Amino acid sequence: SKMTNSQYFWIPRNEAGTSSTLYTMLDIARAGYLEARPIHPEKIDRVLRASWKFVSDGQYETIRTVNRMMVDLSTHGAFLGDCDDAAVMAAAMLLRWKRLVLMFDKKTGSPGAHAWFVAMRPPKETAFAHVFVVAQMDDGHTFRIDPTVPPDAPYAGWESMLVPIF
Repeated sequence: SKMTNSQYFWIPRNEAGTSSTLYTMLDIARAGYLEARPIHPEKIDRVLRASWKFVSDGQYETIRTVNRMMVDLSTHGAFLGDCDDAAVMAAAMLLRWKRLVLMFDKKTGSPGAHAWFVAMRPPKETAFAHVFVVAQMDDGHTFRIDPTVPPDAPYAGWESMLVPIF
């Protein structure tokens, strides 16, 4: 299929493309989640921070597949990419975790757990400039998986656009 054979996807840069970009990211995460490591959601940010090398897309915004990022990890010893790539990998890890929970705990399957892609637009800007994942556990504990910026990066006053992962 197109998803598993492609290494990169080119996406529109303008604001109108933000929603479709988030859904493309979801498609990429869903297509490749079985290649991602199954990591407990509350540890994903720390794991990605420890093994992420920020690489800017340059002139054209691109999204790496999960397979491409796993190859980068094995060849370069680090995941490579920017915030949208990190969000895709986080989503894939969450989807893999969710599948394992369903396999081993068929009664609950972690029904209260949720996750979203969150695109952020700085105040007075016209374009969304950043994306990360927010996860919520069964007990309601909610946290950000945002490994390409400092852990306490402030987003007060920023506008957000959410797309559910699960």
